[in-house]
Amino acid sequence: MAEGFQKGIERMGDRKTIILLILLMVFVGAGVGGIILARLYESDMDGRKINLMEMVKAQARLMEAVARFDLRYSRDDVPGGALSAALSQITGVFDRMEGFGATGEFVLGTLENGQIRFLWGKGRKAKSRPQSIPMATSWAEPMRRALKGESGMAILSDYAGDRVLAAYEPVRFLNLGIVAKVNLEEIRKPFFVAASFAGIGAGFLILIGAGIFHKIHSSLMRRLEESEEKYRSLFTRSSDAVFLLDQGVLVDCNERMCQFLGQPRESCLGKTLASFSAPLQAPDGPSPELLRGSSMPGEDAPAPFKWKFRDAHQNILDTEVTLKTIRIGGHDLFLGTIRDIRERMQWEKMLLDREELLKNIINETSAIIYIKDLEGRYTLVNRQFEKLWKLNREQVLGQTDHELFPESAGQFAENDARVLNLRCPLRFDEMVLVDGVWHTYLSVKFPLKDSSGVTHGVCGISTDITERKRVEEEFKTLFTAVEQSPVTITITNLEGVIEYVNPRFVQLTGYSRLEAIGKKTSILKSGHHPEDFYANLWSTVLAHKTWNGEFLNKKKNGDLYWEQASISPILDEKGIITYFLAVKEDVTEKKLAEENLKRAQTELILSEKLAGIGRLAAGVCHEILNPLNIISIHIQMLMKKGVDSIPPQETLAKMMKEVHRIEKISQSLLVFARKGESRKVKIVIRDEMTEIISLYEKEFALNNIRMVCDFPANAITIQADPDEIRQVLLNIVNNALYSMKGGGQLTFKIWESSIQSRKWGHISISDTGGGIKREHFDHIFDPFFTTKPHGEGTGMGLSVSRTLVEKQGGKLEVENHLGKGATFIISLLQG
Repeated sequence: MAEGFQKGIERMGDRKTIILLILLMVFVGAGVGGIILARLYESDMDGRKINLMEMVKAQARLMEAVARFDLRYSRDDVPGGALSAALSQITGVFDRMEGFGATGEFVLGTLENGQIRFLWGKGRKAKSRPQSIPMATSWAEPMRRALKGESGMAILSDYAGDRVLAAYEPVRFLNLGIVAKVNLEEIRKPFFVAASFAGIGAGFLILIGAGIFHKIHSSLMRRLEESEEKYRSLFTRSSDAVFLLDQGVLVDCNERMCQFLGQPRESCLGKTLASFSAPLQAPDGPSPELLRGSSMPGEDAPAPFKWKFRDAHQNILDTEVTLKTIRIGGHDLFLGTIRDIRERMQWEKMLLDREELLKNIINETSAIIYIKDLEGRYTLVNRQFEKLWKLNREQVLGQTDHELFPESAGQFAENDARVLNLRCPLRFDEMVLVDGVWHTYLSVKFPLKDSSGVTHGVCGISTDITERKRVEEEFKTLFTAVEQSPVTITITNLEGVIEYVNPRFVQLTGYSRLEAIGKKTSILKSGHHPEDFYANLWSTVLAHKTWNGEFLNKKKNGDLYWEQASISPILDEKGIITYFLAVKEDVTEKKLAEENLKRAQTELILSEKLAGIGRLAAGVCHEILNPLNIISIHIQMLMKKGVDSIPPQETLAKMMKEVHRIEKISQSLLVFARKGESRKVKIVIRDEMTEIISLYEKEFALNNIRMVCDFPANAITIQADPDEIRQVLLNIVNNALYSMKGGGQLTFKIWESSIQSRKWGHISISDTGGGIKREHFDHIFDPFFTTKPHGEGTGMGLSVSRTLVEKQGGKLEVENHLGKGATFIISLLQG
């Protein structure tokens, strides 16, 4: 080529021809440089467009996936709901992203009241970005298109008025738009610089050309080298690694290629690409023969492919290689570019990680997740679906509900159709057989749409709520019972603040629910009970016990009413008190009836006492007048006849006997009137009975009376006055002896019992006499009532005995068997 130019120059004969040739060379050089610049600019622009478009589409789909997931799982966990949760996660990830380029920027925006509001941005211009701009403005054209639902790539004006290369994509599920852009100025700058250098080179060429033609002896080779330097300048300033392959061997490469491989140019030339490749490669790369140089480039060069190179430091470099066939001087070569895609690979890995995370969430959740196409065929099921129905995915995918769940297929199809027709998420309670038992599932179903908004299927998330339904029904029944209960039910917190009252509370107290809830139960205090009454209540319930008692409370209108209350603590699963439950019954009428009954009983007792006092007075008069008459007669006899005519000892003895009789009657009256104090000690009942029996053994034998003792092996003790108990036992035994004058059997029995958590000791004495006549039975405990002949008894024995037993806190009862005998039972609290 140099020799051809030299011969052409030699044949030029005049200056005009030389000038034309010089201009021709300048134009050719400029044209070639322009073509290379244009091709490199076009390649760089195409690469940037693809990267930007891939980034915005991937981020838009990721945001929609996160938002759908959060709509199901996070809508109550974060203030603002699921969309706020999704936006918070997305912006959190974006904040950790590294920017791209000097002017590269991610922008996220939404439409509010005709204004484009920018929610988030990442880039060097983020600080200068306005909060919002009108939707109608010509600025922010990429975001305006994205918010209108458009997707694409264009060169437009952004919100700052700069011309940018922008990729825009709508995030339809969130009504957002996302834009990734970079200023054209940044893209064009290196090419403008290259063009400048090209112009400078062209100027140098003109000067060199002029010099050559001025100095005819300079060789044409020098001009070719200078021309080569011009192209080398363009070659070396490319942002991508550029190389030439001749039969697979590097014959040329730019500085960026050397930087990329970390080796000097001399070490690169003459080698195959395979010598710089990592050992393991993707299967979709070029043939090994091509990289080793044993294959010649043909008409069809391989499509762009990913390849791993190894630099001088043995670092693995992820790249995308583009090879194009060019023809130079009738010789086919490969012109190749290598683009560093490590950053893009990181983005792709992040997207893959996110996808894997979503898969794990879908498969590890306890809910059933599935996707059906428009024909109702399953296209995706999660692991829980397989586990529950005991089917693997191969058995499910492609099947319909009629084939898998024939019993429930009808309702499933109907619900799916509603979702597709309304084109919005819906909830359903769906019934399905699980191991022969009907279960209720809460299913959330929503339509699936592609990037163009066309619905292509239904996604469902189903959760078994059978147990929850059962609990809800039980709670509904319990709540209905509480609401309709005839007693008042109140629930308070630990401070006694009312948190729930039933309608009966409102009806009884006059306080509405709105008035009562939030107030303390002290609003019902009447002031009747002392503070220690409430202190005892609190100490009981705080000790995890139930308090039972009565309240005199006050209604809203000031009326007082009585309540029988039971207050219990409510414990959580850890046994900690969380609330208090009060169940109270209005016993006002019952209390009034009891008071009326007590009043009537008091009046009856008073009348009975008056009658008893009458009978007592008559008895006292009768019993005391008789001995007084005898004493009076003897005194009169002494006065009339003289002391010597009557033996004084005999007369005085009779008089003293009658005085003792009056004294005995007086002592019995004192006991009956409860005069004096009892001396209570612990008594072993068996010992007392044994002592009494020993006193009467000879008398029992003389009167032909057989004794039977039924005593327990253990010692039963009581708290009582031993002298008074002995007197009671002696009185009862004396009466039994009197009733069995012809002989019989006397049975002594001791036993114990527990009544209302109180232990009692019992003594029974049973005779086989004639029993008590019916007309006498109601009066046997009356003072001075006796069936014995005059002078044999005072009629005070049983009345005194009952008084003494009741003084000890016990009871004296009688069981009568007419014609067969009687049994007297003494019951005293154990000590």
